[in-house]
Amino acid sequence: MKITYILLSLLFWGFDYPISLFTFREVTGQINPSISVVLAVVDYLVELGSTLFLVRLGKEIGILIKRSTKKL
Repeated sequence: MKITYILLSLLFWGFDYPISLFTFREVTGQINPSISVVLAVVDYLVELGSTLFLVRLGKEIGILIKRSTKKL
Protein backbone atom coordinates (compact mmCIF):
# COMPACT_ATOMS: atom_id res chain seq x y z
CA MET A 1 0.00 0.00 0.00
CA LYS A 2 1.35 3.39 -0.89
CA ILE A 3 2.00 5.98 1.79
CA THR A 4 -0.05 8.42 -0.30
CA TYR A 5 -3.22 6.43 0.37
CA ILE A 6 -2.55 6.48 4.10
CA LEU A 7 -1.94 10.23 4.08
CA LEU A 8 -5.01 10.89 1.95
CA SER A 9 -7.22 8.83 4.24
CA LEU A 10 -5.75 10.66 7.25
CA LEU A 11 -6.69 13.95 5.61
CA PHE A 12 -10.28 12.79 5.07
CA TRP A 13 -10.37 11.36 8.60
CA GLY A 14 -9.26 14.71 10.01
CA PHE A 15 -12.36 16.32 8.54
CA ASP A 16 -14.75 13.47 9.26
CA TYR A 17 -13.80 12.40 12.80
CA PRO A 18 -14.79 15.63 14.61
CA ILE A 19 -18.18 15.48 12.90
CA SER A 20 -18.61 11.83 13.95
CA LEU A 21 -17.54 12.60 17.50
CA PHE A 22 -19.93 15.56 17.75
CA THR A 23 -22.80 13.51 16.33
CA PHE A 24 -22.13 10.63 18.72
CA ARG A 25 -22.01 13.02 21.66
CA GLU A 26 -25.30 14.66 20.61
CA VAL A 27 -27.06 11.32 20.20
CA THR A 28 -25.84 9.62 23.39
CA GLY A 29 -25.35 12.67 25.58
CA GLN A 30 -22.02 11.42 26.86
CA ILE A 31 -18.75 10.02 25.61
CA ASN A 32 -15.87 8.42 27.46
CA PRO A 33 -12.26 7.96 26.29
CA SER A 34 -12.58 4.28 25.40
CA ILE A 35 -15.58 4.93 23.14
CA SER A 36 -13.73 7.85 21.62
CA VAL A 37 -10.73 5.66 20.74
CA VAL A 38 -12.88 2.88 19.30
CA LEU A 39 -14.81 5.42 17.24
CA ALA A 40 -11.54 6.92 15.98
CA VAL A 41 -10.14 3.56 14.90
CA VAL A 42 -13.34 2.42 13.20
CA ASP A 43 -13.77 5.79 11.50
CA TYR A 44 -10.19 5.76 10.19
CA LEU A 45 -10.51 2.20 8.87
CA VAL A 46 -13.68 3.18 7.03
CA GLU A 47 -11.91 6.21 5.55
CA LEU A 48 -8.95 4.06 4.46
CA GLY A 49 -11.25 1.48 2.89
CA SER A 50 -13.24 4.08 1.00
CA THR A 51 -10.03 5.76 -0.21
CA LEU A 52 -8.69 2.45 -1.52
CA PHE A 53 -12.04 1.67 -3.14
CA LEU A 54 -12.18 5.03 -4.91
CA VAL A 55 -8.60 4.71 -6.14
CA ARG A 56 -9.32 1.26 -7.54
CA LEU A 57 -12.56 2.45 -9.12
CA GLY A 58 -10.72 5.37 -10.71
CA LYS A 59 -8.12 3.02 -12.18
CA GLU A 60 -10.81 0.77 -13.62
CA ILE A 61 -12.62 3.73 -15.17
CA GLY A 62 -9.33 4.93 -16.66
CA ILE A 63 -8.73 1.50 -18.19
CA LEU A 64 -12.24 1.44 -19.66
CA ILE A 65 -11.77 4.89 -21.16
CA LYS A 66 -8.47 3.85 -22.74
CA ARG A 67 -10.06 0.72 -24.21
CA SER A 68 -13.01 2.65 -25.63
CA THR A 69 -10.81 5.30 -27.26
CA LYS A 70 -8.53 2.64 -28.83
CA LYS A 71 -11.48 1.09 -30.67
CA LEU A 72 -12.43 4.41 -32.23
